[in-house]
Amino acid sequence: MSTILGQLSTDLFATLEKSKPKAFKSTHQLLQKAHDEAVAQFKNAGHIEPHQQYQLAQQFLQGTLELSNGASELLGEALHVNIGAQNKQTLFGSPKEFEQLLTRYQEKISAGQDMQHAWLSLYHGYLNSNPDEYEDRSLFDQQLEILRHFLEKTWPDIKKNASGLFFDLRFVDSHIQLLEARPWEYYSQMWLDGLDQRVIDLVKDLEIPPACWFWEKLFVQSLQAVVNLADISFKKLLPNLLLLLDACSSYRDLGLQLLIERFSRCENKLLFSPFREYLLRHWGSPVGYLPKNSPWNELSESGLNMAKSWHHETNLRIFYALKTGDKDVAQDKLHFWLSYVGQITSSKLALGSVAQKMVQSQSSLKRIFNPNINPVAKLLGDTSQEQNALIMTIGKVVIIDFIMNDGCYIYEDGTYTFNIQSESQYATTYKGGLKEKYGKSGASIPIEQDWKDIPFLKILMSRYGIF
Repeated sequence: MSTILGQLSTDLFATLEKSKPKAFKSTHQLLQKAHDEAVAQFKNAGHIEPHQQYQLAQQFLQGTLELSNGASELLGEALHVNIGAQNKQTLFGSPKEFEQLLTRYQEKISAGQDMQHAWLSLYHGYLNSNPDEYEDRSLFDQQLEILRHFLEKTWPDIKKNASGLFFDLRFVDSHIQLLEARPWEYYSQMWLDGLDQRVIDLVKDLEIPPACWFWEKLFVQSLQAVVNLADISFKKLLPNLLLLLDACSSYRDLGLQLLIERFSRCENKLLFSPFREYLLRHWGSPVGYLPKNSPWNELSESGLNMAKSWHHETNLRIFYALKTGDKDVAQDKLHFWLSYVGQITSSKLALGSVAQKMVQSQSSLKRIFNPNINPVAKLLGDTSQEQNALIMTIGKVVIIDFIMNDGCYIYEDGTYTFNIQSESQYATTYKGGLKEKYGKSGASIPIEQDWKDIPFLKILMSRYGIF
C-alpha cells in the first residue's frame, strides 16, 4: 500500500497538473467540445480510489502512517471516509488527529514546500463536508471552522510557494469569500439582492454538491433573514427565496412550510400569485382530499386555511374578470366578497359556452381549472351564452352570484335542492336550478343593489350568521 501511495506523491501531481490545458472558451462548438473532452481526461488524474482512501485514513488514525511519507499529502481525499465498524470514525471527526495533520501541513507550507495537492484535497474536503453524515453537529461545525481557517490562512503561502498553480485551483481567488468567516452570510445577501446567478456560477465552478454545509447554511441564513422582515419587505424578497428552494431542492418542503406560516402572519393575506403557482407546482392543491403524506398536512391550521383561501380568491378574481362591458359592479362585488375570503369553505365556477371555450383555449386558465383540483361546471338553461355563475359556501350557507343581470342568491342549509358538486348546473328558477329561490322570495341581493353600500351588505350577511 505504501508503495502505491508513494508513487502518487506531490511530484507526480505537479507533473499531471502542469499538463492540463488552461481555461479555454471558443464559439466554435466542435473545438469547444474537443477541449472539454481533453479536460475531462485529466479531471481525476492523481486521485486515489475509495479503497485506497479507506486504507490511508485507517493507517493514519491508527498511528501507523508515517507523516514524512509522500502519501500523507493525500489524506485530504480521505477526510470523510468512515473506518469505524459500528460507530462512525473519520479523520475530519477526530479532533486530535485532524489537528496533527493540519499542523504537519502548516510546517511544510511555512518551510516553503509546494503543498498544492495537499491543500487542494483539503479544499475539496471542505466543500464536500456534509453535516448530515455526522451525529454530533457541534463537533462538525467546530471542525469545519478549523478547516476553513487553515485554508484561509495558508492560501497566500500556497500561491507563493508554487512555481505554477494547479488547474483545479484557478477558481479559488474568484470565490475567495468562501474562505472567509461565515461565508454563507455573504452569499445569502448576494442571493437576496437578486445576484443568484453569481452563486450558481460559484457552485458550478467549484462543483459544490447538493448535500453539503454550503446549501444548508445558505438556506437557513436566507430564511432567517427574510421571515423576520416587515410584511412588505418579506413579500418583495419572496420570489428570490423560491429561486433558492429550486437550487437546494432537498430543503424545499421545509422552506415552503416556513414561508407559508410566515405569510399567514401578514396583515394582508390576499393572494400572492407567484407563491401560489409555485405551491401548486410542487405540492398540488390544498383543497379536497389530501393524502396522509401530503406536505399540506404539516401546516398549522392558519397556514392551511390561508392557502385554501388563495384557491377561492383565484376563483373569485377570474369569475368577476369574465364580466364583459361595464366592470364597475363586478369589481365592487369582488371587493366585497374578498373581505370574506378567509371564511369561504368551497368555491366553484359554472360557466356558459363562451367562457368554457375561453378556458379551453388559454393554457393559463386550463392549468388553473384542472379537473383534478379545480373543476368547473357547465352552466345550462340561460338565454345568454355569456352567463356564468359563482357557487361558494361559507359555513353551511350557499351563495350563488351571476355575472349578468340576475342578482345574488343566498341559501341556508336545507333550503335548496341542487347539488353544488354537479358537473352541470342550471340557471333556472324551477326545482334544482340555481335560482330556485326566485319563485319564493326573489333574489337575496337584487340586481339594482349598490355594492358600494358595504354597511348595508354586512348587515344583510349577518342575518345568515356570516360576520
